[in-house]
Amino acid sequence: MALPKVGFKRNRRRTFGVFVATTLVVVLVAGAGAFAHDPHDGVIHGCYDKSSGRLRIVDAERRCGGDERSITWNDRGRRGDLGAKGADGRPGPAGPKGDVGPAGPPGPKGDAGPAGPAGSDGQQGPQGLMGPDGPPGRDGSPGPRGNAGPEGPPGPQGERGPAGISGFEVVTSRTPDSGFNSETPKRAVAQCPNGKRVVGTAASLVGDDEDIAGRVMLQEIAPTGNRQVRGVAAEVPPGTDVRWAIVAIAFCAEAPNGNGDRNFDRNFDRNPDRNG
Repeated sequence: MALPKVGFKRNRRRTFGVFVATTLVVVLVAGAGAFAHDPHDGVIHGCYDKSSGRLRIVDAERRCGGDERSITWNDRGRRGDLGAKGADGRPGPAGPKGDVGPAGPPGPKGDAGPAGPAGSDGQQGPQGLMGPDGPPGRDGSPGPRGNAGPEGPPGPQGERGPAGISGFEVVTSRTPDSGFNSETPKRAVAQCPNGKRVVGTAASLVGDDEDIAGRVMLQEIAPTGNRQVRGVAAEVPPGTDVRWAIVAIAFCAEAPNGNGDRNFDRNFDRNPDRNG
């Protein structure tokens, strides 16, 4: 709180110094009284004696004397800036334990725990009812072959079959008659004896110590009557110098009436691949 400047004469410098000290004390003491005297004003009023330097506190309505000077000052200064925050105090002692609060709402369901160890086997229950038959299963793989069973009893006598072939004979004919040559084509005719007829045919190609496969081809083997078989073969173009021969074969048997010339079997199969 600053005091108003007051002018003094030079011969009163010492008095002014005493005045200043006295004024400070008076102001501090009088200020407290002023607050009590006029709490709603907020301003302290005083009268300063110009000759003696004495200061007295007066009410705001009163006037100072002729040899006094009126002075005023605030009973409080302006508010200062906010100071820095002080250090935190030490924590106080722990308070007493409070009462147990009410139970809260149930929490969410937790995850399932790990499976526990397997329990011991229980006692065997009573026999259940038999269920319905299931569908047939798949056929199993064949088992091993069993031993041969005992021979069965003879069957009944069968009917008499047709008459069989008698007097079977094989007749061959070779061209050339002996040895080999490279002539082409070659023909050989085999003939059954009198009283016999052809029941099968065949033919053969032979080479002179050389492989003639693919070089000579059989062109014909067939019966030409009920007693003869003819075979024909030729070299495969463009020909070869291999030496070879053809053999015609007739399978012969006795004719039922002994006359092979007049009883040629018209149902005889002439296909050379199926006869002989």
